[in-house]
Order: sequence, then C-alpha cells, then structure tokens
Amino acid sequence: MKKNSLLWICALLMLTGMSSCSKGDDDLVFDDGLYEELLKEDFPEGLLNQTTTEFTGNEWFLANAPLWGQGYIQEGNLKVMRNSLGAIEAVDFTGAPAEERPKTVSEFYERYFGEGVAGYFKCVIHTDWDSGMHYETHDYYQQYYKDVIVKTSSGCISFIDDLMVSGSCDYLPIKDFDVTPSFSKRVAIEIFKSFMKLDDYDENRCELQIVRVPEGETFGPRLAYEVRNGLEGLVIDARSGRALYRTSYDWGL
Repeated sequence: MKKNSLLWICALLMLTGMSSCSKGDDDLVFDDGLYEELLKEDFPEGLLNQTTTEFTGNEWFLANAPLWGQGYIQEGNLKVMRNSLGAIEAVDFTGAPAEERPKTVSEFYERYFGEGVAGYFKCVIHTDWDSGMHYETHDYYQQYYKDVIVKTSSGCISFIDDLMVSGSCDYLPIKDFDVTPSFSKRVAIEIFKSFMKLDDYDENRCELQIVRVPEGETFGPRLAYEVRNGLEGLVIDARSGRALYRTSYDWGL
C-alpha cells in the first residue's frame, strides 16, 4: 500500500471518527409540541433561535494547529514527532534495532502515552498487504472514553514482518468526565433544524461525542452531539444546548 494512501485514510479517520448513529431509543417518532415544552423547561430562552456558534469559521481548526505534529526529529535511533507542547504525536522505528521497538500495540501506547492509555483505543480499520517479500499490517485506532467516541483522537500503528515500523497517536487525556447528556438526540435534532432553518429532517444522523475545545493554550473535552444533514453538520453542547461549531464533509471529490 502506498504511503500517501495510508496518510489519506488516517486523516479521513481522524476527521470523521468512522461512525454514525442509528435509530434506537431516540427514534424520530414523537408528539407535536414535545420539543418546545422540553426546551422551555430545561434550557435558556432562545435556544431554538440560535444564529451563531461559540467557535466561528475556521477558528476551531486554526486553534488546533499548534497541537499538530511539528515534523520528525532524530532522537537516538528513533525519529519522533512532537506537537508544540512537547507531546509525542508519532514515532518512526525504521532505524531502530528490534530490541528498542515495542512488541505490541499495548506496549506502544503504554510506553509513549502512559499507563492504561491502550484501553481507551479500539481498532476500527485493519489492512494488510503481502508483497511476496514482506508482509505489512496497518491498524487504525480510535479513542473512546466510557464507550463514547473522542472526535479527532486516533492513530495508526504499522508492522512489517512482525516488527513495528511506525506508530502515531493523537491522544486527548480525559479523567473523571461525565458522559451523561442533559437532553436526548431528538432534542439535539430540533436544535439543529432550527439553527440550519430546516423544516424537515429525516436522516437521523446524530451522534454523541466527546470533542476538543480550546482551553487557554491547550484543549479540553466537551460532551456534544453532532447532527448531520448531507455534508453539513452542527456540533451542539450536550449539556447547555449551545451550538459549538459547524462541520463540513465536502472533500471536493
């Protein structure tokens, strides 16, 4: 598999989270007037008339930029990529002897990101390729916290002939974080419809997530719903009901 293709898949995984929501307890069958009653009772006045988001335009993405990898630097036998805060983003093991490389995925996470971190990541895509000379595997991991997806927190670990050659991880540390929303997906959809000025909405593409939001010079977690309509979406604070930022999945393809 070509390196560029692997990078594209990894970038796509980080931005999309590789998940969607289906009908369940919060299906779209409800009584007229239910949402107006819920919103008047539980939320500030005007929640169904929001016209601006907490983060506007590309502010969220620009705020992320300092935390992205700053390029590989040789550290001993390894090439290491760190972000502007010094946290490791990726490690290239190709120049290291076998004894210096992690033997397993769990060992990679524990060594570079801390004890217990491996338990927050689930493999969501597995690819392998046998060239006849070498056997390669590339596994893409997504971070979860209490079974809720952590948006844009993912990574890729690659092996060639059972030797780890590279590993990456965009890890968001989360501790003692409540993942209970203050309202249901159905209410989030009504907020989305109002914000986007939609009379009808039948896609039911709504997902509970943990997203990164700027907090001073770093980031912190925020519980949110993302509701999508085609290529456009809105991320809504799952506790206050306020619109956080808009999303777009128009890749120009």
